[in-house]
Amino acid sequence: MNWMAQNSFVLSADFHAGEVVVLYPYSYTNERTPDDALFQDISRRYSMHNPPMWNNSSFTDGVVNGAGWFIAAGESMDWCYSYLSCNAVTIELVKSQAILPASRIPALWSDNKESMLSFLEAVHIGVRGIVTDRVSGEPLWAQVLVKGNSHPVFNDPNVGDYHRMLLPGVYDLIFHAYGYVPLTVKDITVTDGNTVRVDVEPIPEQASPDFNGDFIIDIDDLLILIKNWGQEKPSVDIAPLPDGDGIVDEQDLALLMEYWQQEIPEFRDFGEIAHWKLDEIEGIIAHDSVGGKNGTLNGNPVWQPTAGVLGGALQLDGINDYVSTPLVLNTTSPGSFSVFAWVKCGAPGQVIFSQKGRSDWLLADPADGSLTTKLRFLTKPDLTLKSETVITDGDWHRVGLVWDDSNRILYVDGVEVASDTYDKGMLMGDLQIGAGKNLEAGSFWSGLIDDVRIYNRAIIP
Repeated sequence: MNWMAQNSFVLSADFHAGEVVVLYPYSYTNERTPDDALFQDISRRYSMHNPPMWNNSSFTDGVVNGAGWFIAAGESMDWCYSYLSCNAVTIELVKSQAILPASRIPALWSDNKESMLSFLEAVHIGVRGIVTDRVSGEPLWAQVLVKGNSHPVFNDPNVGDYHRMLLPGVYDLIFHAYGYVPLTVKDITVTDGNTVRVDVEPIPEQASPDFNGDFIIDIDDLLILIKNWGQEKPSVDIAPLPDGDGIVDEQDLALLMEYWQQEIPEFRDFGEIAHWKLDEIEGIIAHDSVGGKNGTLNGNPVWQPTAGVLGGALQLDGINDYVSTPLVLNTTSPGSFSVFAWVKCGAPGQVIFSQKGRSDWLLADPADGSLTTKLRFLTKPDLTLKSETVITDGDWHRVGLVWDDSNRILYVDGVEVASDTYDKGMLMGDLQIGAGKNLEAGSFWSGLIDDVRIYNRAIIP
């Protein structure tokens, strides 16, 4: 599992004995995957070249949905598809589960050789390409979604290449890389032949021409640009990339027109269930742009509209300032989630994110200010995971906590800094930003917090 997670596989199979058939996900539930038709096609590409399998009277065309045969929890193909976005099947080669004599090998090879080659060749259907930074040309780690299909695939973070297996048809692809403007490429025609090549170069998020935040580039954004023409307006000065040139001019207009009438996909398409941008100018509400779980400011936090890493940020005094939210994550049930935020300053013992009355999810360790979690397990309520990376040095840091249904993982600035493994569920409660679980003195954050995001999947930053 670790080996597969460290590589970017697109298609895989594991081989069993007990029948002569190809199984495809899911096995643990009768619910079908969003790629059910694709899985049936992939499976038939194998079985059609294997006469005993194709003609198996127990299974039409020698293929079957895993749960349609029998329910089985913990199948590797389900895990590969659900957690790695790798299309995986299970291939049952022989009905006998006994160790076969060597004399059977030639016949088995004859039955399966063309099937294996056909299965390998299936990886070349659909769309492929490379995702790179438009400014530097360096690879970007990205999620790739097909509009109308809830299951994303991920590209290779070191090379930038993605492979989205698809049946013939016309598709819209959505690309999202953290810190970059989501990008939609429409009307991609996939045929029976080899993959269609679609390379993309997202632009930095601060250069988004969606000035009014309505997820479409239109006349309203153009009017905002015209209103600020010739002025020093950082939020509208988007070109040249990445940070503009200090004035709103023809270059900004040209970049806006590149995105004219394009829709900017909302983050909920990528497993994001809450996103407090903390870009407000006034008021006591911290708006959740994804799930509608708006936070309420307590104490007297101060909005800092231009002081954040991504837009504005919230300044907390370390005395009684914090944000309460109505969001509850039921972490006692199987599943995964991720929490990320940008923070600056703070002091040892202060908390970035907590569960009301339950546990401190992200905090600066009381001893040395290093990133720590006390996310509570049912059987070990005081279990602490501590990193060696200090986050209270006065610089901006992006901190994160990931639970992948087996491991707690801490991240600082995109680097894994600590992890541990357990198999127990965790407790639930309302979530709080900038204060400890019981609002105890010394737990309130003294500094800036920006762009808090929660996902219902394990995110690798």
